[in-house]
Order: sequence, then structure tokens, then C-alpha cells
Amino acid sequence: DAPLLLTGGDGLHPATAAEVRRLGARRAYLLGGSAALSDAVADGLRQAGVTEVVRVSGPDRAGTAAAVSGRLQATGHAFLALGWGDTPAQGWPDALAASALAGTLTEPILLTAASGLPEATRRALADEAVERVTIVGGTAAVPQAVEAELADMGIAVDRLAGPNRLATSLAAADAHVAAGAEPARVWLAQAGNWPDALAAGPAAARTGQVLLLVDGQHPDSYPDTYAWLDEHGLESARVLGGPDVVRPTILQRLNRSP
Repeated sequence: DAPLLLTGGDGLHPATAAEVRRLGARRAYLLGGSAALSDAVADGLRQAGVTEVVRVSGPDRAGTAAAVSGRLQATGHAFLALGWGDTPAQGWPDALAASALAGTLTEPILLTAASGLPEATRRALADEAVERVTIVGGTAAVPQAVEAELADMGIAVDRLAGPNRLATSLAAADAHVAAGAEPARVWLAQAGNWPDALAAGPAAARTGQVLLLVDGQHPDSYPDTYAWLDEHGLESARVLGGPDVVRPTILQRLNRSP
């Protein structure tokens, strides 16, 4: 029940500081170590009226994800997504596709490398007595060898996946609808970059609505997304980002939905 705000690592962005003041926030969580968010960010939060700054971090992104997981009440279930890739774009889309779903269920998203489970993730799975893991993404992202590692730990495994990141996003959306989300009101974020989707995940969860990743440059590149929206009787869409991020032709296509 809290927004996720973004900032540069060297100090609190003025727009973020203004929003912290508007919210009257008294507690703030810094996600990541000082190499990601410096102490100057904490100082900026205090200047904006925050009285309690809590840093949640680990030695790397898997460790930080595990630290976030440790602050949630254990449910015996966790999501697992690729945290590293050959390019930056490979390391985030599936985790963000599941973010609203995980937020609704109050369950963690842990990170893995394609080569195997990081030690921080293994410890989190053991410490929180996780009995079932839902892998988000296909075997090109999270190979079957990782499934085998989980099975060796006595953990049951299932997957939310499609042949590409947009299809995986639809699979996560289906699971979110099954968990009670409203499919006719959606949040749409560019699939080619991460900040907008990252910020939108908690908001979509809080409003009980679906988050979908879309190709923001080419409205007809993946018609299955629009077929999904049409099938679920799209009533409203919050499109994240300006016209350079999600082109006006995308909005025109959405406005043609039944």
C-alpha cells in the first residue's frame, strides 16, 4: 500500500522530493545498497520530511530481492524470474510482468541467473520455507536446469510463460485475473524499457487492475495483446510514459477496442 518512486543514485530527484512532501511521507525504504542509492538520497528524504529511512539491500540484485522477500509474511510461494541477461533488456521484463500479480498476492519475486540459482536466492527459499515456485518466463530465460535445482530442494515448480516477453506478460495477466484482478481496466507500460513498468506495478496491484507490457512503438507488432484486451472488454487504460515512449498510434488502437 505504498508507491514506488524512482530517483537517481547520487541524490533525491526534485520531482521525487516534491512527491514525498505531497504524500507527507514519514517512512521511506531505499531499495539497494549505497552503490545504487547513495547516502545523499537518504539525506534528501530527510530534508523532504521523512523521519525514518530504512535501507533494504543485499550485495547484489539477487541479495536485494531476497532482502525484500524477507520483509514479507511467508506464504510458502514465491515467483522466480531472470535477474541477469546478456543485455539489460533481458534482465527485467518477466519480473515486471509479474509485479502486479505478486503485489496483489503479497508474495515475493526472487531473481535467478540463467546459469543457476544465486546463493542469496537459495537461502531465501530455504529461510522462508518456500514450497512452490512459479517461474516467470520460458526456458530460454530460466532453463530447465534451474527447475531441477528447485526440485532438488523439494520445491514444486510451475511456469507463467509465452514465446516472448509480451506473451509472458499476458500469461501473468491471466493469472492475475484468476487471482481477482479486474481485466477491463489495465495499466500499459513499454516492454522495451523498465522504469515505467517498475513504478506502475505497485499501483496496479493496489487498484486491483492488470499490468501489461506492450510494444510502444509498433501497435500491430503483437496483435495478441489487443485480442486479450478486446476479449476482456477493455473499459479504460492507463498508458505509462509520454508519446515518445508509447506512440499515439497505440492509444488510437486502444480506442478502437470494442
